[in-house]
Amino acid sequence: MGWIKVRYYAVKKGRGYWQATRPMRAAGFPASVPCGRDGARAREIAETWNRRWDDHRMGRCVRRQWPPGSFGDALERYRDTETWKAKASKTRAEWERAWLDISPIFGDCDPSSVSLTDIDAWYRSLLVNTTIDRAWRAMKIWRALWKVAAALDLTGKRDDPSVAIRRQTPPKRSARWSEGEVVRLVKRMWREGHRGLACIAAIAWDSQLSPKDARTLTDEQRTPAGFSTKRAKTGRTVIATVSKRTQRMIDLYLGGLAYARIPGTPLFRAQDGSAFNEFSMSKAFARVRERAFPGDRRTMLDMRRSGAVEALAGNVDPGALGAKMANSIASARDLQNTYLPDDATVVRRADEARLRGRSALRNGSNLTHSYKLDPSIESRNKD
Repeated sequence: MGWIKVRYYAVKKGRGYWQATRPMRAAGFPASVPCGRDGARAREIAETWNRRWDDHRMGRCVRRQWPPGSFGDALERYRDTETWKAKASKTRAEWERAWLDISPIFGDCDPSSVSLTDIDAWYRSLLVNTTIDRAWRAMKIWRALWKVAAALDLTGKRDDPSVAIRRQTPPKRSARWSEGEVVRLVKRMWREGHRGLACIAAIAWDSQLSPKDARTLTDEQRTPAGFSTKRAKTGRTVIATVSKRTQRMIDLYLGGLAYARIPGTPLFRAQDGSAFNEFSMSKAFARVRERAFPGDRRTMLDMRRSGAVEALAGNVDPGALGAKMANSIASARDLQNTYLPDDATVVRRADEARLRGRSALRNGSNLTHSYKLDPSIESRNKD
């Protein structure tokens, strides 16, 4: 079928994405908006984001006038709060994407009039016509929006009817990297001239930082043990310890730079000297990965999970792993995050456990230990 070209819309492996340019990202627009399987609906979503960009570019601030007391009215009022403005841009983008699925059906509805039958039919339609992940996220935002409407006294003090619906959970990623594979990948990056990317990948492997946190590290965040930074998603402080091998590579990379480093800017750069963004880094990573491991689909984010599996295989204390990853790995041990100091000594315990676990994995040992892989790790490592 021939489609009319949509601005800033690209199709990858059958799925459509609205991709922001650098000026768009500078204006606060998300770098990429997944639009679903390529088709009329996906292109309609992309056009919606084009209209938003056009409104911003032309200085227009056009908002639909929703009926008072409706879900649309609740969201508009919520957007004017400081709580909304304090949300991370990625979180606001998630709300906006879900609203595209919610608003055609419920945007002008009084929350007190919505029934379980209405919600069930809407959710089933999303499951059939989109993806499990998209339906899951739309329901997630619906439930958050219901709480907003309730706080604004628009629900008639009713409970959210969607609580009777059990969401289908998207399949959890389980892909992992081994140390040898990461070493091969990093060496390939370095030899092919992707030296900034090689440093980011090595840091992500050693420190278990997310790709975004690793690519945005600055010179000022360097410490004798590696880096001290804050997670972009949660704002929690994390001490990103790295190996001596990675430290030497970073020093070699910085010593070979032909330009002056600007304080407060990303330390590791692309081949042309520009700072990586989400798309440019993922594309560069995918190109090198394809040459090193043809047909492979693992991502840099999978290194975060791999490190957790190694550490757990080495019988790490969940508190030490929580300090390493700057999150609450085991809900029953959340208090350890309060009482265990987040310093390099504690975090190194996770590194030592990873070494033990790596040895166990190589030898094919049974990974069943006193600290089993908690299901929450897989879901929380999607960030």
